[in-house]
Amino acid sequence: MPKSVEATVSPLKNGFRRCYPELRMTKVQLRYQLDRPLDDILLERIAAAPSLFGLRRVQIEPDNRSISVEFDASRLTPAQVDATLRRAGIPASRKN
Repeated sequence: MPKSVEATVSPLKNGFRRCYPELRMTKVQLRYQLDRPLDDILLERIAAAPSLFGLRRVQIEPDNRSISVEFDASRLTPAQVDATLRRAGIPASRKN
């Protein structure tokens, strides 16, 4: 087997050999205060947000005035998450 192929074969895991490297992710969660009350349009935008690059999960907090955003910190910075939410039409300010 050529060395380049051997380097991509991971050891056995659960009895199966993986032919691709395991991708590691640094999950980070930020909280945002919504700048306006929830409505149907905003709910649709929040529901669609996890399909955006690097965002893993967007969850509405129980108070219905804030959201938590889980993202892959190996792909995005907090400033990029802010910009991604703005581009998605989700008006929110990051909480400290």
